[in-house]
Amino acid sequence: MPITWVLLYVPVDGFNLKDSINLAKKFIANGEKIFFPEEFLDFKDIAYGLCLWLRQVFIGLFLSRFVKNMPVLGLERKEGRSFMKLLWADSFYGPVGLEGILFTLSFKKMFKRVENIKDCLYYCEMQPWEHALNSAKNQEQSDIRSIGFQHSSIPNYSFNYFHERLETEYTDDGTGLPLPDIMGCDGEIMQDLLAASGYPGLRRLEALRYLYLDKVLSAPDSQIGKRRTLLIAGSGDKEESIRLIMLVRSVFAKAGAFDICFKGHPSFPFEKLFNDLGIDSRESGYIIKHNDISNSLKEAFAVITLSSTVMIEALAFGCEVVVPIFPDFISLHPLVGFEKYYHKVDSPEGIKEIVQKIFNGFSLCSIREYRSFVRRYWDIDADIPRWSKLLDITDERKNKLVSS
Repeated sequence: MPITWVLLYVPVDGFNLKDSINLAKKFIANGEKIFFPEEFLDFKDIAYGLCLWLRQVFIGLFLSRFVKNMPVLGLERKEGRSFMKLLWADSFYGPVGLEGILFTLSFKKMFKRVENIKDCLYYCEMQPWEHALNSAKNQEQSDIRSIGFQHSSIPNYSFNYFHERLETEYTDDGTGLPLPDIMGCDGEIMQDLLAASGYPGLRRLEALRYLYLDKVLSAPDSQIGKRRTLLIAGSGDKEESIRLIMLVRSVFAKAGAFDICFKGHPSFPFEKLFNDLGIDSRESGYIIKHNDISNSLKEAFAVITLSSTVMIEALAFGCEVVVPIFPDFISLHPLVGFEKYYHKVDSPEGIKEIVQKIFNGFSLCSIREYRSFVRRYWDIDADIPRWSKLLDITDERKNKLVSS
């Protein structure tokens, strides 16, 4: 299946923009067709984008006079006005507004220049650039089918995913959200969450990122009592990972009866965070893992994390999930609303007590119950029948795709 890649730069694993461009050049040298959105912009486009942004600033300033009487999630009240002003300013005058304009101009030229596009497939996280992509597609090549794939998990409090039906319904005047023609979700629970917002073209697809769990979920029940590792899973939020380090140090200053392993998010490796905090992890006997998260989960009896989707994977491996609660921190993890499957702890003493209890054999549910929940959360089938039907993938193409 011929693929044209359009890459967005993200600072992961210490890569900067120059490193990413050099990496893309290596793929191009081996026959891949790759672009960055910035390639489609010239100085004329940037100047035009700035003019549109200035126009938007004036419109925002004019309309801001009427915001006080606008009933938006209770933010019109006195206590919420400061938040409303910040959100309004960021959308109209700030980098979000300007970035949206430039992305739209870039994607419009992309759809004009790149030929023979049948489907436009992207990871759906409801970010501003996605709306720009769909808006540009609708203006330039409306016959192309756009497919936004929600590929991981959705916390109940991740409000950018949830909208009023007035926003998601199709409108001839173009005032609704620019949405994909098909919004793919990766499981039954995800479908139920998104259906409440009335997204058109909502469709269940296999969770490609987690297909490796097919073998895990089909394996015999693990012997949790034989595991001797407490796994600390970081996230893409630096503050979260730092809080985990400080919390674990306050409870388990040194590893003792069990190993304590830290596995960081690619954006924030734990080594750098330990160094920034002036902490020598080796003195405490901590182990910093670099292998695939599945290898760490095989050895863990429990996982401590704040918001990482690793907690769903952990249930598939039969690990107990411990989520610390902080009074100044909103819980944005995927098990919110499913309290049956994780330990909610609000004090260091509580962490120590529950970890020791789990190490001695306690669990909230049986492994069978945990795995049943994971199968409801994600559609896991290595044969990818739903994707095959959507993209009209033949058996020959499917075998190549799965093996790669």
